[in-house]
Amino acid sequence: EIRTLEKKLFNFDLLGLSLRGEARLWLHDYENAKRDFLKIVSALDKWKLPISYMGAPTNLKELVAMSSAQIRAFVGLCVLNVLTDNFKEAKLWGILARDRINDVNLVAHHPLYGKFVKVPYDAIYGEAINTTFLGAAILGSGNENKLSEKYFDLAKTYFTQLNFPLGISTTLSVKAYVLYKLNKFDKSEKVADEMF
Repeated sequence: EIRTLEKKLFNFDLLGLSLRGEARLWLHDYENAKRDFLKIVSALDKWKLPISYMGAPTNLKELVAMSSAQIRAFVGLCVLNVLTDNFKEAKLWGILARDRINDVNLVAHHPLYGKFVKVPYDAIYGEAINTTFLGAAILGSGNENKLSEKYFDLAKTYFTQLNFPLGISTTLSVKAYVLYKLNKFDKSEKVADEMF
């Protein structure tokens, strides 16, 4: 139903497709989730949210929907690849998501453009999730433990700002998962103990 309404409003259904991909991801239907996310990636190709404007954009709703769908797809592909132990590919998607999130934040916090663009609460949550899984992807890719720690700490900071302690537990459990997959069992157990 969301996709039908979105098609009527925008003549595309990318945001609905991204939400379905997320649902499939969390239901462990990785193949179909990946298919949904890659449809969005393909449809938007190299599109990026513009970060400068001559005036108030007349297509603001479309820009928000397109950037939201793109970021959700990139974050979804990062998460999916961490959960399937494809850490190097997850890192690529996580970096793309981070860059697009930074563009949204730049526009939203600009003294002029920020009057028209507001960052919703769930966008901050999405940034925290991406930061968690990007940290996991970096850790799983190897040789960048200090950098991965910076991402894990930043994710915990975001979740603290959101007053969402479950998010901190998510960050710790994802970190413990990756350490376990790297056969660092003692470190994995130590991180898991931090949740309690």
